[in-house]
Amino acid sequence: MKIEEIYVDGFGHFHNTKLDVLSPHLTVITGPNEAGKSTLLEFIRRMLFGFPSRKQGQNSYPPLNGGDMGGWLRLTTPEEGTVLLERSDKRAEPSLVSVDGSPAGCTLPDLIGTADRQFFENVYAFGIGELNDIKSLSAGSIQSRVMSAGIGITRGSIADVRAQVHKDRDALFKPGRAWKDIRIKEIFSEITGLEKTLRQCRGTQEEYDCLQIELKELESTLADLKKEEKRLRQKMQDAENLLSVWEDWVGYTETKRRLSDLPTVAPIPEGGVQILRGFDEKAEELEEELKACRRNLQQDAQDLEGCTVDEVVCVHADAIHELENGLKKYLADLGAYDEAVRETEKLTQEVDALARQVGLQGEALAFFDVSARTRQQVEDFRTHFSDLNEEARTQTSEGDRLDGEKRGVQAKIQTDEATLSALSVTGTMDGVQKKRAALDDLSVEVPAWSKAKDELDRLIEKEAEIGTRLKQDAAARGVSLPRWPALMIVAAGVVALVGGVMMDSIIVGGGLFLLMLVIAGIYLRGVTRETPVDIPAGDDVLDMARVRQGKETDLAEREVTLRNKAKECGFSTIPDLSAINTMRSKLDGEVHTLQERERLEKALQVSRKTYADHVADLERVQADIDANAEEKKETLKEWQAWLEAVSLDTSLTPEVVLDIIPTIEKAQDRIRARDAAGIRCADLKETIVAYDTAAGEVAVAIGADPAPSVEVQVQNAVASLKEQIERKRQHDTLVRDYARIQKDEKSIIEKMEDVARKRADLFSGASVTDEESFLNHTRIQGERIRLAKEEADAELRLKKAAGGERAFPAFVTLLQNTERTDLAETVKECRQRLDEITPEGEKKRERRGRLLKEIEELEEDNHTAAEEAKLRCLHEDITEVSRAWAVRVIADHLLNQAIEKYEKERQPAVILEATRYFSGITGGRYQKIYRPIDAEAVVVEERNGKRKEISDLSLGTAQQLYLALRFGYITEFSKHDAVLPVVFDDVLVNFDPVRKRRGCQAIADLAGKTQVLYFTCHPETVALLTEARPDVRIIDLGKIG
Repeated sequence: MKIEEIYVDGFGHFHNTKLDVLSPHLTVITGPNEAGKSTLLEFIRRMLFGFPSRKQGQNSYPPLNGGDMGGWLRLTTPEEGTVLLERSDKRAEPSLVSVDGSPAGCTLPDLIGTADRQFFENVYAFGIGELNDIKSLSAGSIQSRVMSAGIGITRGSIADVRAQVHKDRDALFKPGRAWKDIRIKEIFSEITGLEKTLRQCRGTQEEYDCLQIELKELESTLADLKKEEKRLRQKMQDAENLLSVWEDWVGYTETKRRLSDLPTVAPIPEGGVQILRGFDEKAEELEEELKACRRNLQQDAQDLEGCTVDEVVCVHADAIHELENGLKKYLADLGAYDEAVRETEKLTQEVDALARQVGLQGEALAFFDVSARTRQQVEDFRTHFSDLNEEARTQTSEGDRLDGEKRGVQAKIQTDEATLSALSVTGTMDGVQKKRAALDDLSVEVPAWSKAKDELDRLIEKEAEIGTRLKQDAAARGVSLPRWPALMIVAAGVVALVGGVMMDSIIVGGGLFLLMLVIAGIYLRGVTRETPVDIPAGDDVLDMARVRQGKETDLAEREVTLRNKAKECGFSTIPDLSAINTMRSKLDGEVHTLQERERLEKALQVSRKTYADHVADLERVQADIDANAEEKKETLKEWQAWLEAVSLDTSLTPEVVLDIIPTIEKAQDRIRARDAAGIRCADLKETIVAYDTAAGEVAVAIGADPAPSVEVQVQNAVASLKEQIERKRQHDTLVRDYARIQKDEKSIIEKMEDVARKRADLFSGASVTDEESFLNHTRIQGERIRLAKEEADAELRLKKAAGGERAFPAFVTLLQNTERTDLAETVKECRQRLDEITPEGEKKRERRGRLLKEIEELEEDNHTAAEEAKLRCLHEDITEVSRAWAVRVIADHLLNQAIEKYEKERQPAVILEATRYFSGITGGRYQKIYRPIDAEAVVVEERNGKRKEISDLSLGTAQQLYLALRFGYITEFSKHDAVLPVVFDDVLVNFDPVRKRRGCQAIADLAGKTQVLYFTCHPETVALLTEARPDVRIIDLGKIG
């Protein structure tokens, strides 16, 4: 079964909504949150299985936007074709009709099979909530219906059948159950009493003795048969025991033979080969160390020859150290002297620069008043100027703001005027509304007109068919028909042609005219044939022609009306629904343009008034700016008079004067610092001259080369002293290293001799002289150890089969003296003999039972014939009840066999399908799924064999497992029952990107077997499903009106 189309009259926020042309494979229904995806899922569920009552407490999804709750589904199946399933909350039962409106020839169970609401909502139509619940797959209804379909029960549940069988069986008899109020207990009680009474009156002594003799003979024969059976079974068991260990025996003897064939070698210590390899590696390592040691001895001898020491430099070491210690102070004094000279020059330059900055020289600069009183006078001028400037800036800012707002209003006026002039609409709102009303009429009348055209075409076809039949009847009966109906048909064709010309449909009119001519020709041809029988008059044909003419006239009038309305809306011909919708969108645009024009006109009036207010405010602000400028001019005159009084430039501002007062103060500080720096220069120069003299004397004493400076001269002397000290240290170190290396050389030679001695001892212990013989002995010893272990393992298994250590020698002797073929023959013979004596023994035991019963009956007294008749009736009753109980026990057994077969054959098919999907989604990480049919637990197995329960899986992986299990159920149920559409509501939301892609591929594969509807709000999911199945049908709920 597949859903071709969905129509919602009223359900939730959906009203008069249709989803058509659904794909028979995969349809993706997308939309944002609250677009109605879950609502549509619930609508499909309730259309198939009914609307719940208000008492059940479920969301009833009342129609929020109008309409009656309900709708219809267009369904199609290979057997029933296309049917409409209609349902509403007002009718308890659904309505199934064919596409032509007639009742469908099927029922809803014929379409959905044995599926019920619980099964469909948890396996076929579910969201993320149902997906997370493994118990929803373990519900009895789901398990039972999948299993019932698997074993061929398609009109019921195997669980219901099994429960009924158990109930009927236990009502008749149940072992271990109290027999209160059970008829079988009363029957057994009556039979026991009657048999006891009847046994008292059946026996005679003679018959009793004969039965006793026969009983003794039977018991003797049975005892002999039992002994023979016991002997045969023991013999067969012994032979089978020998056969079970025959392979071990063969391996045991072969191992002993191979072990005896190996030569005897001296024992090799455990890990002998590794020890030998260690000696070899150690010898090579010592050889390399010896070579390196001798190279080092040679290098040290060469270094000692080139190492000499200058003793003169060493004698003057103290003087050189004293110069070295005083070098930093000397250099610091030099730097300080240069720094003092530069500082003096710098201070002089700074004083000159500061004097130029403030415009004062000499004594004027030195004696300038920098007191707080002078600073306060300048600060007062600065504050007054600052207040005036701040007021001017505020007024200017206000003017700029007003000017900017004025320009903005002016620009908005220009923009609105340009936008208003750019609007291309010329009509009025009333005219557009009239066109929209005409469009609404067209959207209703055009489909009706098209339907009327189709009815006219069918009428013409039927009229032609009747004409053909009339011709055939006339030819068969030879009736002379009147010729005037042909003239009427031709006249109708002429009318159709004229109507087509008048309505610009000459092709349609010409086609109808030619069809009428053909019908008239066929009729006239039939009129000319004759038969001896009569034919009816042509009144029916004339009535049909008049009906057709009436429909043609009505259709022509409706077409004229539609053409007028189409021209009124701007169409050249009668449009289809798509063209009407396009024109409606265009008219909506015109309405929007007219509304925009009205808004712009109102905005222009407001902007022009605002512009006039801004011009008046600008004039007021300009007057305030002029008054502030006049006050500032008077204050400037007072300031310039003060500057002349203190001998400063009259162009200076209060801020500048405040800045130069610290500068003047700074210049006075620099003059005092310059005088102190001159005194410091003289002291440093005296210290520098004394150090230069001492350094020259040391350089002459050690015979040093001339140097460009005293610093270099001292550094050279220090470097020469350090070099000689280092040479002396190196000489002493080389002497010590040479002695140490000689000692190391002797130690290495001793170690090499020790390794060679241990290697020789290893070969001597193995009674070999070379490495090859040692390795060969090691291999032989390893082979002997392996074979000895195999021999011990085989011997242990044989002893276990023999029954212990004591019986082992006899068991081995028996194996040595026995052939395998003889053992197999012995087992066969014993089995054949047992098959022969077993039936014989059963017969004799049955006879013994009968004899014991007869003897027991003879030992009792006689009773009446009526009681014998009553006993026979009771036996018949117990037989009937037993037969009924046996039938139900057998039925239960057959059901259990069916369930067992399902678990072994069918259920694994479900699991195999689920495993295939699960392995594909997880990229092969999980290889198997295990689940008993009546258990909720599910276990999965990884690629490495490790098993996990659901609680050990992540949320995403658990959801992937649940989805795969549902895929398996869907595939298995579809093979044996109805094929139903599958509806998913965003079940991949917790999948990672890689597994989401694989999950989309799995859904695409499932869509190849059954129809799939997938609801989602995620664009990436839509893209992945499109990639997995390019023929997917995508429906956006946001674009459905």
